[in-house]
Amino acid sequence: MQRGDIIKEVNDTKVKDVYDYNAAIDRAKSKNPRKPIVLLVKRGDSTQFLAVDPEG
Repeated sequence: MQRGDIIKEVNDTKVKDVYDYNAAIDRAKSKNPRKPIVLLVKRGDSTQFLAVDPEG
């Protein structure tokens, strides 16, 4: 992640704002706290998937 990246989805759930993002992250962690969370991130003209470890 870099400054300016825009998170479009969290585990196939579209997010429009920080509230959607936080809710999607909380849902993902409650389902399986050790499973990586997949983010769809827009950076400039490209979009890519990133898997992140919810435990840090």
